[in-house]
Amino acid sequence: MDINERDYKKISYGLYLVYKNFRGRNETIYGSISFGYNPSYGFTYLNPNLSNDGKYFLRFSTSSSKKRNRSITAETQLGYQFDYKHAVANLILGKRLDRFNKIYCNLSFNYFEVSDSIPNFIINQNGIDKYLQFGLGYEYDKRDLIQFPKQGEYLLFNSTLNGLGFNSINHQTAKFDLRYYDNLSEKFFYKLRFLSRLTFGNKVPLYDYSIIGVDEKIRGNFFKRIEDRNLFISSFEIFYPIINQFHLDLTFIPIIPDKLLSYRIALFFHSYIDHGTVFREFLKRQQSIYGYGFGISFLILPYNVIRFEFGFDKKFNKEIIFDLGTSF
Repeated sequence: MDINERDYKKISYGLYLVYKNFRGRNETIYGSISFGYNPSYGFTYLNPNLSNDGKYFLRFSTSSSKKRNRSITAETQLGYQFDYKHAVANLILGKRLDRFNKIYCNLSFNYFEVSDSIPNFIINQNGIDKYLQFGLGYEYDKRDLIQFPKQGEYLLFNSTLNGLGFNSINHQTAKFDLRYYDNLSEKFFYKLRFLSRLTFGNKVPLYDYSIIGVDEKIRGNFFKRIEDRNLFISSFEIFYPIINQFHLDLTFIPIIPDKLLSYRIALFFHSYIDHGTVFREFLKRQQSIYGYGFGISFLILPYNVIRFEFGFDKKFNKEIIFDLGTSF
Protein backbone atom coordinates (compact mmCIF):
# COMPACT_ATOMS: atom_id res chain seq x y z
CA MET A 1 0.00 0.00 0.00
CA ASP A 2 1.23 3.49 -0.85
CA ILE A 3 -0.12 6.77 0.53
CA ASN A 4 0.27 9.21 -2.36
CA GLU A 5 1.15 12.80 -1.44
CA ARG A 6 0.84 11.71 2.24
CA ASP A 7 -2.93 11.97 1.82
CA TYR A 8 -5.02 9.04 3.09
CA LYS A 9 -7.67 9.78 0.46
CA LYS A 10 -5.10 8.93 -2.22
CA ILE A 11 -4.14 5.33 -1.53
CA SER A 12 -2.63 2.88 -4.00
CA TYR A 13 -2.60 -0.86 -3.41
CA GLY A 14 -1.13 -3.76 -5.31
CA LEU A 15 1.63 -6.32 -5.49
CA TYR A 16 5.34 -5.81 -4.81
CA LEU A 17 7.84 -8.60 -5.50
CA VAL A 18 11.51 -8.59 -4.49
CA TYR A 19 14.20 -11.08 -5.46
CA LYS A 20 17.39 -10.41 -3.48
CA ASN A 21 20.86 -11.68 -4.34
CA PHE A 22 19.41 -13.46 -7.36
CA ARG A 23 22.83 -14.21 -8.91
CA GLY A 24 24.82 -14.41 -5.68
CA ARG A 25 26.29 -10.92 -6.22
CA ASN A 26 24.05 -8.90 -3.90
CA GLU A 27 21.94 -7.79 -6.84
CA THR A 28 18.22 -7.13 -6.37
CA ILE A 29 15.31 -6.99 -8.78
CA TYR A 30 11.92 -5.50 -7.95
CA GLY A 31 8.61 -5.78 -9.74
CA SER A 32 5.44 -3.92 -8.85
CA ILE A 33 1.89 -3.33 -10.00
CA SER A 34 -0.51 -0.97 -8.24
CA PHE A 35 -4.16 0.00 -8.49
CA GLY A 36 -6.31 2.71 -6.98
CA TYR A 37 -4.84 6.20 -7.01
CA ASN A 38 -2.18 6.66 -9.74
CA PRO A 39 -2.21 3.04 -11.02
CA SER A 40 1.17 1.90 -12.32
CA TYR A 41 3.52 -0.98 -13.03
CA GLY A 42 7.30 -1.06 -13.00
CA PHE A 43 10.57 -2.95 -12.81
CA THR A 44 13.86 -2.11 -11.05
CA TYR A 45 17.32 -3.68 -11.09
CA LEU A 46 19.86 -2.67 -8.41
CA ASN A 47 23.53 -3.59 -8.28
CA PRO A 48 25.21 -1.94 -5.25
CA ASN A 49 28.62 -3.44 -6.04
CA LEU A 50 29.23 -3.03 -9.74
CA SER A 51 32.99 -3.27 -9.24
CA ASN A 52 35.06 -5.61 -7.10
CA ASP A 53 36.17 -2.79 -4.79
CA GLY A 54 32.53 -1.88 -4.05
CA LYS A 55 32.94 1.74 -5.10
CA TYR A 56 30.58 1.74 -8.08
CA PHE A 57 26.86 1.08 -8.12
CA LEU A 58 24.17 0.88 -10.79
CA ARG A 59 20.40 1.16 -10.81
CA PHE A 60 17.99 0.73 -13.72
CA SER A 61 14.25 1.26 -13.46
CA THR A 62 11.33 1.59 -15.80
CA SER A 63 7.68 2.30 -15.08
CA SER A 64 4.42 3.38 -16.64
CA SER A 65 1.59 5.08 -14.78
CA LYS A 66 -1.66 6.96 -15.08
CA LYS A 67 -1.30 10.00 -12.82
CA ARG A 68 -3.71 12.53 -11.42
CA ASN A 69 -2.73 16.11 -12.21
CA ARG A 70 -1.06 17.98 -9.34
CA SER A 71 -0.80 21.43 -10.94
CA ILE A 72 -3.15 24.08 -9.54
CA THR A 73 -2.70 26.22 -12.66
CA ALA A 74 -3.61 23.41 -15.04
CA GLU A 75 -6.71 22.47 -13.02
CA THR A 76 -7.83 26.13 -12.93
CA GLN A 77 -7.34 26.54 -16.69
CA LEU A 78 -9.29 23.39 -17.53
CA GLY A 79 -11.95 23.82 -14.85
CA TYR A 80 -11.74 20.25 -13.56
CA GLN A 81 -9.21 17.61 -12.58
CA PHE A 82 -7.70 15.26 -15.16
CA ASP A 83 -5.28 12.36 -15.56
CA TYR A 84 -2.21 12.03 -17.76
CA LYS A 85 0.12 9.22 -18.79
CA HIS A 86 3.75 9.12 -17.69
CA ALA A 87 6.32 6.52 -18.67
CA VAL A 88 9.99 6.66 -17.74
CA ALA A 89 13.16 4.59 -18.11
CA ASN A 90 16.05 5.65 -15.89
CA LEU A 91 19.67 4.51 -15.60
CA ILE A 92 21.86 5.66 -12.68
CA LEU A 93 25.60 5.04 -12.43
CA GLY A 94 27.36 6.19 -9.29
CA LYS A 95 30.58 6.06 -7.30
CA ARG A 96 31.13 6.01 -3.53
CA LEU A 97 34.01 8.37 -2.82
CA ASP A 98 34.20 7.22 0.80
CA ARG A 99 31.88 6.18 3.61
CA PHE A 100 29.86 9.41 3.52
CA ASN A 101 30.20 10.83 -0.01
CA LYS A 102 28.95 9.64 -3.38
CA ILE A 103 28.45 11.08 -6.83
CA TYR A 104 26.24 9.81 -9.62
CA CYS A 105 24.95 10.54 -13.11
CA ASN A 106 21.65 9.50 -14.60
CA LEU A 107 20.19 9.17 -18.08
CA SER A 108 16.42 8.99 -18.49
CA PHE A 109 13.77 8.88 -21.16
CA ASN A 110 10.45 10.52 -20.26
CA TYR A 111 7.08 10.27 -21.98
CA PHE A 112 4.12 12.48 -21.00
CA GLU A 113 0.72 12.36 -22.69
CA VAL A 114 -2.51 14.21 -21.96
CA SER A 115 -5.75 14.05 -23.94
CA ASP A 116 -7.15 17.44 -22.87
CA SER A 117 -5.95 20.72 -24.36
CA ILE A 118 -4.27 22.54 -21.47
CA PRO A 119 -2.00 25.54 -22.16
CA ASN A 120 1.58 25.02 -20.95
CA PHE A 121 0.93 21.65 -19.31
CA ILE A 122 2.47 19.91 -22.31
CA ILE A 123 4.96 21.83 -24.45
CA ASN A 124 4.06 20.15 -27.76
CA GLN A 125 0.66 20.89 -29.28
CA ASN A 126 -0.04 17.23 -30.07
CA GLY A 127 -0.36 16.55 -26.32
CA ILE A 128 2.80 14.44 -26.10
CA ASP A 129 6.18 15.35 -24.64
CA LYS A 130 8.97 12.81 -25.03
CA TYR A 131 12.56 13.65 -24.27
CA LEU A 132 15.90 12.55 -22.85
CA GLN A 133 17.08 13.79 -19.49
CA PHE A 134 20.67 13.92 -18.26
CA GLY A 135 21.59 14.63 -14.66
CA LEU A 136 24.48 14.83 -12.21
CA GLY A 137 24.27 14.57 -8.45
CA TYR A 138 26.26 14.61 -5.22
CA GLU A 139 25.20 13.25 -1.82
CA TYR A 140 26.83 13.57 1.59
CA ASP A 141 25.23 11.60 4.42
CA LYS A 142 26.66 11.52 7.94
CA ARG A 143 23.42 10.97 9.88
CA ASP A 144 23.70 8.61 12.84
CA LEU A 145 20.37 6.88 12.04
CA ILE A 146 18.51 7.49 8.78
CA GLN A 147 15.08 6.51 10.16
CA PHE A 148 15.31 9.05 13.04
CA PRO A 149 18.52 11.10 13.09
CA LYS A 150 19.72 12.84 16.25
CA GLN A 151 23.16 13.94 15.09
CA GLY A 152 24.91 14.44 11.78
CA GLU A 153 24.55 16.22 8.47
CA TYR A 154 22.94 15.50 5.12
CA LEU A 155 23.51 17.29 1.83
CA LEU A 156 22.04 16.57 -1.59
CA PHE A 157 22.64 18.48 -4.80
CA ASN A 158 21.51 17.45 -8.25
CA SER A 159 20.95 19.14 -11.58
CA THR A 160 19.22 17.89 -14.73
CA LEU A 161 19.13 18.91 -18.38
CA ASN A 162 15.76 18.12 -19.95
CA GLY A 163 15.26 17.66 -23.68
CA LEU A 164 18.41 19.47 -24.80
CA GLY A 165 16.32 21.30 -27.39
CA PHE A 166 14.88 18.19 -29.05
CA ASN A 167 11.09 17.97 -29.53
CA SER A 168 10.81 21.57 -28.28
CA ILE A 169 11.87 20.53 -24.74
CA ASN A 170 14.71 22.55 -23.27
CA HIS A 171 14.63 23.35 -19.56
CA GLN A 172 16.79 22.60 -16.54
CA THR A 173 16.15 21.84 -12.87
CA ALA A 174 18.37 22.00 -9.80
CA LYS A 175 17.73 20.79 -6.25
CA PHE A 176 19.61 21.58 -3.04
CA ASP A 177 18.72 19.90 0.26
CA LEU A 178 20.68 20.61 3.46
CA ARG A 179 19.83 19.07 6.86
CA TYR A 180 21.60 19.38 10.20
CA TYR A 181 21.03 17.44 13.44
CA ASP A 182 22.56 18.04 16.88
CA ASN A 183 21.79 18.16 20.60
CA LEU A 184 21.08 21.28 22.66
CA SER A 185 21.74 19.42 25.91
CA GLU A 186 21.92 15.86 27.10
CA LYS A 187 18.26 15.17 26.26
CA PHE A 188 17.15 18.04 24.03
CA PHE A 189 17.84 17.67 20.31
CA TYR A 190 17.21 19.92 17.32
CA LYS A 191 17.25 19.67 13.56
CA LEU A 192 16.95 22.15 10.72
CA ARG A 193 16.50 21.94 6.97
CA PHE A 194 16.89 24.21 3.95
CA LEU A 195 15.49 22.99 0.64
CA SER A 196 15.39 24.68 -2.74
CA ARG A 197 14.22 23.53 -6.17
CA LEU A 198 14.87 25.80 -9.13
CA THR A 199 13.89 25.61 -12.80
CA PHE A 200 15.53 27.37 -15.75
CA GLY A 201 14.47 27.88 -19.36
CA ASN A 202 12.01 29.91 -21.39
CA LYS A 203 9.33 27.21 -21.31
CA VAL A 204 8.86 24.92 -18.33
CA PRO A 205 5.87 22.53 -18.56
CA LEU A 206 3.40 22.67 -15.69
CA TYR A 207 4.05 19.01 -14.82
CA ASP A 208 7.61 20.02 -13.86
CA TYR A 209 6.71 23.07 -11.75
CA SER A 210 7.74 23.25 -8.09
CA ILE A 211 4.82 22.57 -5.77
CA ILE A 212 4.48 22.88 -2.01
CA GLY A 213 1.72 20.74 -0.52
CA VAL A 214 2.31 17.54 -2.48
CA ASP A 215 5.59 15.75 -1.75
CA GLU A 216 6.90 18.62 0.37
CA LYS A 217 4.49 19.74 3.10
CA ILE A 218 4.18 22.74 5.41
CA ARG A 219 2.68 21.50 8.66
CA GLY A 220 -0.13 23.80 9.74
CA ASN A 221 -1.00 24.08 6.03
CA PHE A 222 -0.57 20.39 5.35
CA PHE A 223 -2.98 20.14 2.41
CA LYS A 224 -2.61 23.65 1.03
CA ARG A 225 -0.90 23.73 -2.37
CA ILE A 226 1.03 26.62 -3.88
CA GLU A 227 3.13 26.39 -7.03
CA ASP A 228 5.47 28.27 -9.31
CA ARG A 229 8.72 27.58 -11.10
CA ASN A 230 10.89 27.67 -7.96
CA LEU A 231 10.56 26.96 -4.26
CA PHE A 232 12.35 27.47 -0.94
CA ILE A 233 11.48 25.58 2.23
CA SER A 234 12.97 25.93 5.71
CA SER A 235 12.13 23.91 8.83
CA PHE A 236 13.26 23.88 12.44
CA GLU A 237 12.33 21.29 15.06
CA ILE A 238 13.21 20.58 18.69
CA PHE A 239 12.55 17.14 20.18
CA TYR A 240 12.83 15.51 23.59
CA PRO A 241 12.54 11.83 24.64
CA ILE A 242 9.50 10.98 26.75
CA ILE A 243 10.36 7.29 26.75
CA ASN A 244 13.96 6.39 26.03
CA GLN A 245 14.65 3.61 23.63
CA PHE A 246 14.07 0.08 24.89
CA HIS A 247 14.10 -3.33 23.24
CA LEU A 248 10.83 -5.19 22.71
CA ASP A 249 11.34 -8.90 22.12
CA LEU A 250 8.36 -10.95 20.89
CA THR A 251 10.35 -13.84 19.49
CA PHE A 252 8.42 -16.27 21.70
CA ILE A 253 5.55 -16.01 19.19
CA PRO A 254 5.65 -19.11 16.95
CA ILE A 255 5.66 -19.31 13.12
CA ILE A 256 6.55 -15.63 12.50
CA PRO A 257 10.30 -15.14 11.77
CA ASP A 258 12.28 -13.76 14.74
CA LYS A 259 13.58 -10.79 12.75
CA LEU A 260 10.00 -9.51 12.43
CA LEU A 261 9.40 -9.77 16.17
CA SER A 262 12.26 -7.69 17.57
CA TYR A 263 11.86 -3.90 17.86
CA ARG A 264 13.42 -0.82 19.37
CA ILE A 265 10.69 1.38 20.84
CA ALA A 266 10.87 5.05 21.84
CA LEU A 267 8.56 8.06 22.22
CA PHE A 268 9.56 11.68 21.55
CA PHE A 269 7.81 15.01 22.01
CA HIS A 270 8.62 17.67 19.41
CA SER A 271 7.73 21.23 18.42
CA TYR A 272 8.36 22.73 14.99
CA ILE A 273 8.02 25.64 12.60
CA ASP A 274 7.91 25.26 8.79
CA HIS A 275 8.05 27.96 6.10
CA GLY A 276 7.69 27.65 2.34
CA THR A 277 7.88 30.07 -0.59
CA VAL A 278 7.27 29.65 -4.33
CA PHE A 279 8.26 32.25 -6.91
CA ARG A 280 8.93 32.82 -10.61
CA GLU A 281 11.78 35.30 -10.37
CA PHE A 282 14.04 35.53 -7.35
CA LEU A 283 12.11 37.24 -4.51
CA LYS A 284 9.50 38.56 -6.97
CA ARG A 285 5.83 37.58 -7.23
CA GLN A 286 6.27 35.15 -4.39
CA GLN A 287 3.67 33.22 -2.41
CA SER A 288 4.52 32.11 1.11
CA ILE A 289 2.91 29.96 3.77
CA TYR A 290 4.09 28.86 7.19
CA GLY A 291 2.93 26.71 10.05
CA TYR A 292 3.98 25.69 13.53
CA GLY A 293 2.91 23.22 16.17
CA PHE A 294 3.86 20.25 18.29
CA GLY A 295 3.40 16.50 18.41
CA ILE A 296 4.77 13.10 19.36
CA SER A 297 6.85 10.63 17.39
CA PHE A 298 6.42 6.93 18.13
CA LEU A 299 9.48 4.97 16.98
CA ILE A 300 9.17 1.33 15.98
CA LEU A 301 12.66 0.66 14.67
CA PRO A 302 13.98 -0.54 12.33
CA TYR A 303 10.62 -0.32 10.55
CA ASN A 304 8.99 3.08 10.83
CA VAL A 305 8.11 6.22 12.78
CA ILE A 306 4.51 7.21 13.49
CA ARG A 307 3.82 10.91 14.08
CA PHE A 308 0.75 12.59 15.62
CA GLU A 309 0.90 16.38 15.35
CA PHE A 310 -1.13 19.52 15.95
CA GLY A 311 -0.46 22.24 13.39
CA PHE A 312 -1.47 25.91 13.24
CA ASP A 313 -1.40 28.45 10.41
CA LYS A 314 -0.95 32.22 10.67
CA LYS A 315 -4.64 32.65 11.54
CA PHE A 316 -4.36 30.06 14.34
CA ASN A 317 -6.50 27.56 12.43
CA LYS A 318 -5.80 24.10 13.82
CA GLU A 319 -5.24 20.82 12.01
CA ILE A 320 -4.46 17.32 13.22
CA ILE A 321 -1.76 15.46 11.27
CA PHE A 322 -1.15 11.73 11.22
CA ASP A 323 1.96 10.88 9.21
CA LEU A 324 4.53 8.14 8.80
CA GLY A 325 8.29 8.54 8.85
CA THR A 326 10.43 11.31 10.26
CA SER A 327 9.58 14.85 9.15
CA PHE A 328 13.09 15.19 7.65
